[in-house]
Amino acid sequence: MLQLTDLLGTGDTKANDLIAKFISKRILEIAEPLMDDEWTLARFFPKSYPKHKRKGAFSDLIALLKSEKTYIPALVLEYVIYELIRYGIEQCKACNTSTTIKMQQEDREYVFNILKQECEKMIADEECGENEDPCELTENMMSDIEDLERCLESCFWDYDFKLLDQMSEKEIFYSELNKILGIGTKKSIIYQPGTVTY
Repeated sequence: MLQLTDLLGTGDTKANDLIAKFISKRILEIAEPLMDDEWTLARFFPKSYPKHKRKGAFSDLIALLKSEKTYIPALVLEYVIYELIRYGIEQCKACNTSTTIKMQQEDREYVFNILKQECEKMIADEECGENEDPCELTENMMSDIEDLERCLESCFWDYDFKLLDQMSEKEIFYSELNKILGIGTKKSIIYQPGTVTY
């Protein structure tokens, strides 16, 4: 499953696990029906991404999302996740359905209570306005988890993967930008499908 970003993570291991599983499952539900349609798969990859690597990379992403361990995806897999979320949003809008799906009640209550405690602490520590309502703040944080449109921001550490629209994986790895920003290692940027066991 996906490793949570700082925006989604809490100080509670169980809550983090529930959030990561929920988001990974949601993306998996978008991805799995597309697995065998190579023509459709092309829309989720950068134009410069080699055609022969697409299916393997997509299979790896599905394995990552199903895994019980957490992973930060390789650059191209982040790109695909972003495009899958966008596709999911498009499908919701085309069917006139909400982009928000709530967690199962028991899981939601647990995560909500943990986030509410963190909101109350933030208010007490004056990290946000003292007149803020902890329940409203918590519901806002829940939207980062449950609303696909909010996931376009909350699920990503950064947007370095968008460089793949202008540069190949090799160009990014050997670029000055990578030297300055530390975008990633050779393994995480020049991704070889099938080389990681998720």
